Amino acid sequence: MDSLEDDVSYSLDSSELDLASEYDGQSLDESSSEASDDALDLDFEDFEGVEDSEGSDLESVATPEDIAGTSEIDLQVNMADGALENLPCHGDDIAGTSEIDLRVNMADGALEDLPCYEDELGIAIPDGDGLFDGNIYPIGFYQRGIANMDIEAYQRKAYAQATLTQINAVEDTWHLFCTKVFPGGTDYISHLRAIRFEVVYQFLHWHLGQRTGKGGRRKRAMTKRSSLITFWCCFRLFFEGVTTTKIDEFVDRRLMHNALVELGDKFQLTYETRENRSMTLQDLKDQIECTLCTTEKTFGLGELRILAVLFLLLLAPQGSRPTSILMLRFGDIKVLLVRDPTNPDGPPRLVIRLSLEYTKQYLGPKATKHFMIPEIIYDPSLLLSPHVFLLAILYRHRAFETEDLNASPALLNKLRIHPSGNEFPLHLRPDLDNVFIFRRAARSLTGYTISDDPITYNMMGGWIRRIGVLLGFEDNTISYNLRYMAGNNLDQNINISDALRNLIMDHAPQSATFQKNYLNRNVVADLWAIHRNHEPQQALLQQATSHGHSKNSRRPVTLTEAQRQAVLEGSAKYYQLTARLASLGWGAKFRDQRREISLERDSLRKKLCNDEIKRVREAWARTQFADDIERQIRGESFTHESAGPNRDMRPMGTAQQQMFNALTTPLPADIDAIGMRRTKAIEALIAYCTVEEPSTNYLLNAKRKPEPELQGPRKRTRHVQEPESRGEQVDKEQLWRSTFVSTMGKQKVKKCFVCVAKALTLELNDPLFEGLCRDFRTPNTAANHFLRIHANNLDEQDAVDCPICQIPLDDKMHLLNHAEGVHGLKTEKRIFVASAYTYLCTAKN
Repeated sequence: MDSLEDDVSYSLDSSELDLASEYDGQSLDESSSEASDDALDLDFEDFEGVEDSEGSDLESVATPEDIAGTSEIDLQVNMADGALENLPCHGDDIAGTSEIDLRVNMADGALEDLPCYEDELGIAIPDGDGLFDGNIYPIGFYQRGIANMDIEAYQRKAYAQATLTQINAVEDTWHLFCTKVFPGGTDYISHLRAIRFEVVYQFLHWHLGQRTGKGGRRKRAMTKRSSLITFWCCFRLFFEGVTTTKIDEFVDRRLMHNALVELGDKFQLTYETRENRSMTLQDLKDQIECTLCTTEKTFGLGELRILAVLFLLLLAPQGSRPTSILMLRFGDIKVLLVRDPTNPDGPPRLVIRLSLEYTKQYLGPKATKHFMIPEIIYDPSLLLSPHVFLLAILYRHRAFETEDLNASPALLNKLRIHPSGNEFPLHLRPDLDNVFIFRRAARSLTGYTISDDPITYNMMGGWIRRIGVLLGFEDNTISYNLRYMAGNNLDQNINISDALRNLIMDHAPQSATFQKNYLNRNVVADLWAIHRNHEPQQALLQQATSHGHSKNSRRPVTLTEAQRQAVLEGSAKYYQLTARLASLGWGAKFRDQRREISLERDSLRKKLCNDEIKRVREAWARTQFADDIERQIRGESFTHESAGPNRDMRPMGTAQQQMFNALTTPLPADIDAIGMRRTKAIEALIAYCTVEEPSTNYLLNAKRKPEPELQGPRKRTRHVQEPESRGEQVDKEQLWRSTFVSTMGKQKVKKCFVCVAKALTLELNDPLFEGLCRDFRTPNTAANHFLRIHANNLDEQDAVDCPICQIPLDDKMHLLNHAEGVHGLKTEKRIFVASAYTYLCTAKN
C-alpha cells in the first residue's frame, strides 16, 4: 500500500510536467508513456526578444501640408507589429491620389534623402543604415511596450494543442456538473474560485459515474487508474489557468491522494498500463511485406502504400516520435554521396541526412537534431532499405535540383566524388523545401492526385493497425512499437551511452523516463540460465516478449456474411431503424429524414460489427488452441478446416507484383549488379506510385453474382454480362464505342466512360480490368456512380479533358452536359442526390 501511495503522490507531483511534455497532434492517452519528459522551469532567459504585440497605435494624422509637393508617398515601416496599420490619412486632400501608403523601407535605406517628419507623423525615420540610433526599432516602440504590456499573457503556461483540448473538455465537464448539482449553477467560475475538498471529491465521483456525454450519446466508462490521474491533472491545470493560483492552497494534497485511491478501488479501475512490447526486426519485415503485398487493405493510390512503408523505415532506426517523421519536408532531407574511408577508391556510399524537429515544443521549439543513415551496400533484402523508398519518392516528384539527374535513378551509379573532397551533395529543388513528404491523396475526375495536406497521425496509425490485424497480431500494432524497439536496442548496445540514448530518444538527461515508460516490462533475460551458468537463450526470450509473439495467420480478421447478418438481425434497434427507413418515401420532403436515419443506422451497424469481431477474436484465442490439442492427441494433423475461414483476397496486380519482385531480388555478388538491383527496385516503386487501387467494396461488388430471376407473372429479366477480360475476347475498340450514345442505338449506355478510359490503359489480364468495364444494373446507377465517384470531386470552375474523347471541357457544368449528350449519363436531376450521398459517406467515415 505504501508503494501505491508513493506512486499516486508521484503522479500528482509530476502532473503538470506530464501534461507540459505533450507534443502536437497527439492525445494525452497516446503520449502517456512520455510522462514527465523534458519538463522545464520558467526562466527569464526563455523570454529573450519578446516583443509587444500591442501598443503600436499612432494618433498623429498625415495632412497634405505635411507632405507638400508630393502626390503619392511610399513610406514603409518594416516593424514587427505593423505600427502604421492604424495610421489615418486624408487622401482626398492630396491631388491625384485617393490613398496614401505609408511605408518606411528600413532594409536598404531608400528614404535617407527624404525629410524627417517625426514631429508631424509621430514616427522616427531611420538613418542611412536602416537603424534607429543603432537599433532596429525606434525608442517609442519600447516606451509603448512598457506601458501596454499584458503581463497575464506571460503568466499562462504554453501547452500543446492536444493538452489544451483536454483542458477544455474538463472545463465543459465542470460546467455541466455545476449546472446539475448546484442550484443556479450556471456561474461555474464562481464555484471554481470557492473550491473545497468535498466539491472536488463529488465532482470526480460524478465524472466516473457519468454514462452519457454531449447530446445524450452513450459514453464509455473509465477503466484505468491512469485515466483518472490524467483527468485530475487536467482539472488542476484548468483551475490554475482560471484563478492563477494552485489548487493545493484550497485542497489538501494528502486528502486528494487518499480520495483518488478510494475512487479507483470503488469503480474497479485497473492499474495496468499499455503494453510496451517492442517489435523485432522480423516483425518489422513482416509488417512491410504485408503492407506491400496485401490486397485486403487498399490505399487508393500506390504512392500512399509506399509512403506507409517509408514511414516505418524512417521511424525505426532512431525511434523518433511519429509526428516528427510525418512533418518531414523535402527541405529536411539531404542526399549525400560520401567517400568510404575504408575503401577510398571504391564507389561512394549513399547517405541520407534527416533533420528532425523536436515535437514536444513546451515553452517553444527545441534545437533540431540531425541523423545520418548510410546505405548498406550488401543488404540481403531491399524491403528494409529506406534509401530505395525515399529515392523513389524523390524521383517520382523530380525533386533533384539538377534536372538531368531526374531522368533516371541509374545515373546515381555513375556519380563519383572529386578527389579533393569527401562528400558530394545531391541538392533538392528549393521550391520543395516547405512541401511535406508524407502527403495525402485527393480525388480528381479520373482518379487520385497528391495534395498539399500532410498525412495525419491518426490516418497513418489506422493503416499500421490494420496491417497488424491482417498479420494476425493479438494486440494493436502502433507506431510506438518501433520506438520501443529502438529504445531497448540502444539501451542494450555497449556502444551507446545513456546520454546518447536520451539525445536520440528526445528524453531528459535522467534515465527515469526511459525506465518508466520504454524499458520492456516483460523482462528479456534468461535468469535461470544465468544462475546455472548456462548460455542464455536470448533469441528465444526476445521473440517471446516481442510484439509479434502472438502472430497467427489463422486469427479472425473480419466477420463472415452469416456472422454479420446474425449480429444485425439480433439488434432490435437496427431492425427498428431499417423499418423506419423502409416506411419513408423517396420524395424531396423525406430526404432529410432518410439521411438522418441512414447515418444513425450505419453508425450502429459499424459499432455492432466491431464489437462482434472483437468478441470473436477473443473467443478464438481461448478455444482454437484447445481444439488443436485435441486434434493432435487424436493423431490428426493441422487441416484446412482448422485454419479458420478463408479470406477473399484478389491477386496482386501486375505493377504490384513487379514491385515486390524487384524488392526481393537476391543479393548479387558483383558490385555493379548491386547498383542495378537498386535501380530496378526504384523504377518499380516509381511505376507503382501512379497505380490507383480500387476499394475493397468496389471489387466485391464487381465479383458479386447476378441476382436470380423472379418467378411468376412479374418476372423480370436481367442482362447478365459475360466477363470481358477473358483472353482475347475483349475488343477494346468495341469497348470504347460502347460509351457513346451514337453507337449504342436503342440500347442505353450502362458503362461509366471515365472507368472505361482507365481500363483501356490496362492489360487484359489485369485484375482491375473487369471491374472498370462492367455494365451497371441500370443507366441511372451508372449516372449516380459518375457523379458520386468522379464529377463531385471537381469545383465548379475546374477545366478538364474528357478521358475518352480527349476534348477540353471548360468547367464542371460543361462536363455534365458532355456526359449526358455524348455518353448518355443523365446527371441533371441527380446532382443534388449524389451530393447528399457524398455528404452521407463523409459523415459516416
